[in-house]
Amino acid sequence: MGKGIVSTAYFLENLIQKLRHVGIHGKVALLLIKF
Repeated sequence: MGKGIVSTAYFLENLIQKLRHVGIHGKVALLLIKF
């Protein structure tokens, strides 16, 4: 169970960093992810 939480947190952190580089397109993608 612990491993799953850690890898999910790592994946989200990696995704957020990628989205920051993308900029405006990243914000649009984030809105899409919320839905």
